[in-house]
Amino acid sequence: MTSSGTATEDKTQLECLREALVNLCAHSDYFSAMHPTIRAYDDKIAFQNPGRFLVDLKTLGKKVQSAPRNPNISRFFRFAKLAENVGYGMDKMLRWKQTNGGKVEFYSELSYSEVTFHIAGPQNETVNPTVNPTVNPTVNPTVNDLDLKILAMVKENPGITYNEMARLTGKHRDTISQHLKALVKNGYIQRVGSDKNGHWEILTPPDF
Repeated sequence: MTSSGTATEDKTQLECLREALVNLCAHSDYFSAMHPTIRAYDDKIAFQNPGRFLVDLKTLGKKVQSAPRNPNISRFFRFAKLAENVGYGMDKMLRWKQTNGGKVEFYSELSYSEVTFHIAGPQNETVNPTVNPTVNPTVNPTVNDLDLKILAMVKENPGITYNEMARLTGKHRDTISQHLKALVKNGYIQRVGSDKNGHWEILTPPDF
């Protein structure tokens, strides 16, 4: 923001996300039982708000259209130069592809809408097994910090659940699920029994 309280155009990833936040506030159905949410994953950032898009998804981004559900909120953002006058904000969000490399997805149904910014490339730093010989490098030479935390939790509590791992690591359940699948695929752990009543077993015991 400038000293006068108005936004500046920087044409970066931040501007794309800022535009999504402005749209979330301007288009949310505040009479719905749902509430606007922003979820940050390892590989994407999702903006979800109650209420469908008032513009047909088939023409979204192809025509200059402006149909805010909350026009007064939109006006406040325009005063601060945080919103466009005639719906050019779509171009700002689509610029994410140029600045980050990831795609932008739009989804809308009767009860809610969602804009998802996918993050291109690996997001977790890997651990060099020669420095941290926590896992047998003959199985998978690159293991990230979250994998090590999951293996440690499984060793301490084989019956630990997805939700418990998500709570202890501060990650979303879907993220934990993806890492567990990779650990199973690479031969570190296996699931014994059902998802509800089973437990985890470590196949390649790491030296914690």
